[in-house]
Amino acid sequence: MISQVRVRAHAKINWGLELLGRRPDGYHEIRTVMQTVSLHDDLMVGLSPDGVQLRVSGDFDAPRGPENICWRAAEAFRETFGRPGGACIELCKHVPAGGGLGGGSSDCVAVLAALARLTGLDGDERLREIAAQLGSDTVAFLTGGATMCSGRGEIVEPLVAGRTYDLVIARPDEGVSTPEAYQGIGHEDFSDGSGMDAVARALSSGAPPERLSELCLNAFTRSVVARMPQIGALVDWMIDLGAVGAHMTGSGSAVFGLATDAAAADGLAASLRDMGYWSVAARTVDAGYTLGENLNHE
Repeated sequence: MISQVRVRAHAKINWGLELLGRRPDGYHEIRTVMQTVSLHDDLMVGLSPDGVQLRVSGDFDAPRGPENICWRAAEAFRETFGRPGGACIELCKHVPAGGGLGGGSSDCVAVLAALARLTGLDGDERLREIAAQLGSDTVAFLTGGATMCSGRGEIVEPLVAGRTYDLVIARPDEGVSTPEAYQGIGHEDFSDGSGMDAVARALSSGAPPERLSELCLNAFTRSVVARMPQIGALVDWMIDLGAVGAHMTGSGSAVFGLATDAAAADGLAASLRDMGYWSVAARTVDAGYTLGENLNHE
């Protein structure tokens, strides 16, 4: 039996995000098209006889105790399946927090997938239930690729994209928490969700980047940019530098720009780094996580 599993936890962008209204349970009803990308955190996960052990390294810091979603995922896995012991997790962070890139949710699912592989519980439907309990957008990472997400984000419909897209992703120094983003939402930010149908059709047809960008929209943009004008400035800089379109992802503060090809994305990322932004070139991928035996194919 294998004792450890290496896994990549892919980040995501939102091609678009609509808010349909406030629900009786206090959450907002959303409709969003999410897309996993090549930017990822790296994890090594093994079984432990003595609870959860977590080590964090990499480009960004993260909690090292029970408040970390990886820790909570391991505990939830143990409780759900009634298994003794715990997990030993090494997390190397490359995805910044507070950017709307889903790094924590992706890490959570990567831990669940690794523990399922280590214990022979791959494919158990209860993994989906655990993921949904731990976060609103976690379930989409079990599927990966392009997904239409509704409800709080836990209702996930896989989409088939007709092509791969090259991107640049950048973020100002300051992040945005999801509660902060929701605080500024008004009735003018609500819509009927039909914009996401248009995005899904464009993805399915393999629309060129310029056409896809025309359809991207984000209900959080107005309120978040009003609070953090540097996000709007970053969007403008991306377009000035040659992106065919640029948009905030999730509740911010990260921005993605569509590029014509990989070389253009590399050049955009380098230019933005020269300006002092954290920035990487990326591409769309079909997986929410990549387990060890498949890593060489990325």
